[in-house]
Amino acid sequence: MKISTFLLPLSASVASFTSASLVVDTAPDELRAYVLPKNHGEAVKIGDQVYRFSVTGPSSGNAFTLLQTSAPESSSLGVLPHIHKTHYENFYCTRGRFQLWAETYNSTSSEQQTRVLTQGDYGAVPHNTYHTFQVLDPDTQMTGVIQPGGFEVLFVALRDSYFNSS
Repeated sequence: MKISTFLLPLSASVASFTSASLVVDTAPDELRAYVLPKNHGEAVKIGDQVYRFSVTGPSSGNAFTLLQTSAPESSSLGVLPHIHKTHYENFYCTRGRFQLWAETYNSTSSEQQTRVLTQGDYGAVPHNTYHTFQVLDPDTQMTGVIQPGGFEVLFVALRDSYFNSS
């Protein structure tokens, strides 16, 4: 099959869409294609940290949550050490530095590990792993993926306020 033959029906259906139909200000409440422009998406502030949600439970069919965290340097932990029984948490440093701590337990022992993540570094924390982080640079940003989706509900419940980028 020629590519042009394959794309002809697709181009007809794409013509019925407008670019505005994909662009949204916040993640949609249902599973569908969308484009979220830079600095858009629901954002909440907890302490000095701003959490912005690009993908939510509802917008991913509860597959995952994708969020960006922006925070200044702090001598305190970003969150209290905690554990997720069912969630797998991923950290990707997009700017600055932060330190990630993790402690895993098994039937015979426990192991504590820490690592400073810099731009481009990735950290993974599977369920049943105690963990926390501390922001080390004045203008740090990380992208987090939490699976399964819906975890943003906790951040919204804990918020000090909603955050407006404009």
